[in-house]
Amino acid sequence: MNLWAWGTGLALAAGLLIYWSYQRHVPVGGIPQLDLRAAAPELDEAVLLDLRDYRDSARMPADGGAIQLPLAYLGRHYGEIGRRRVVLVVSDRVLLNLGARFLRRKGIAVVGYSMITPGGLEGSCEPCV
Repeated sequence: MNLWAWGTGLALAAGLLIYWSYQRHVPVGGIPQLDLRAAAPELDEAVLLDLRDYRDSARMPADGGAIQLPLAYLGRHYGEIGRRRVVLVVSDRVLLNLGARFLRRKGIAVVGYSMITPGGLEGSCEPCV
C-alpha cells in the first residue's frame, strides 16, 4: 500500500470523527431552555416531545402530556409529529443536539427544550433566601 492510500484513509477517518463529534457535541443555536411549569407562549402552540429513554421518562414523566419517542425511534416515527412546532424534553446535551439537528433536517421547528436529569428539572431551581 502506498503513502497516498494511507493518507487518504487517514483523512477520511479524521473527517468522519470530526463530523461525528460535531453532531454530538457542538450546541445547536437558537433553542432556548424553557421551564415546563411556567406558562410560556411556546408551550401553548407546541407539542412536547420526550426524547429520553422509556425507562427515564417513566421514572420522571414530563408535565403536559408529552409524546414519548426516544431518539432511537425518532427516525422511524417522526412523521407522527407532523409539521407542528416542537419543544424537546431531554436528559442531556448530546440528546438535545442529536434530536434538534435531526428534526430541523426534516423541516420540523424546534422552539425550545427542557432538560430533566436524574436530579430533577434542570434550570428550575428557585433562588435561596
